Amino acid sequence: MKNLIIQLNFPFCFKHCSYCPQSVCKYSPQIMRTYVDAMLREIQAASEDMDDYEVTAISLEGGSPVLAEPSGLQKVLRALRKQFRLAKDAQISLQTMPGDYSRALMQKMPDCGVNHWIFGVQTADLKEHMLLERTYSYETLSMVDVALKTFDVHDRSFELLYGIPGQNVHTWEHSLDSVLSYAPEHLTMLPLHLYRGTELFRKSQEGALTPCTTEEKIVLYQLAQKNSPDWDMYNIQFMILQNPDRKTAIAWNS
Repeated sequence: MKNLIIQLNFPFCFKHCSYCPQSVCKYSPQIMRTYVDAMLREIQAASEDMDDYEVTAISLEGGSPVLAEPSGLQKVLRALRKQFRLAKDAQISLQTMPGDYSRALMQKMPDCGVNHWIFGVQTADLKEHMLLERTYSYETLSMVDVALKTFDVHDRSFELLYGIPGQNVHTWEHSLDSVLSYAPEHLTMLPLHLYRGTELFRKSQEGALTPCTTEEKIVLYQLAQKNSPDWDMYNIQFMILQNPDRKTAIAWNS
């Protein structure tokens, strides 16, 4: 039996974040319903001749997959279970951001097998939050704590960005402390790159902001390692420092 990982992308957002290079569509309920229906047809077509495969992981990514609403996500997950052979311990992940945690979502998704929640915080600093033009209100960061306690969420993964223009050791420490206070099972920290075509890239070209250097990113990485006494306890899924000029990368996987 061969292993299979399924990644489903929902390219819809209320607003395009200033750092995001992905192509996204402006959300509307009708377009999302049409997209979900198309995804269901694609799932059925893709499942043909897959008898030799067992699905070990499913990831619902974005954009903002929760814009499909619980009912739409239920249809997708049920179709996957019907059309594919899922491993008994398959990880089913849902990407979210602060403010997404409706009671319907938090109650219905576990019933459909969602057992891994990804919280895309990116930063806990207000100034950095505004620079990134995140789609959620900064005040909804508190909803993460409410959601975790109210719905007893387990197997949590938090995402942070380092190397944000203007970020310093103090704001980075604040973001780290905020996320580590939840004692997450997984922690993903990625360096922010200024991709051509994004709003942050445009501002950097106009001189309106100064990008972080590779050396500054290394300092932030080392600070994260130094300030995390239980570093080895965390599943650091993916951490990269990359120098775009040299086309080289150094990866840490703990």
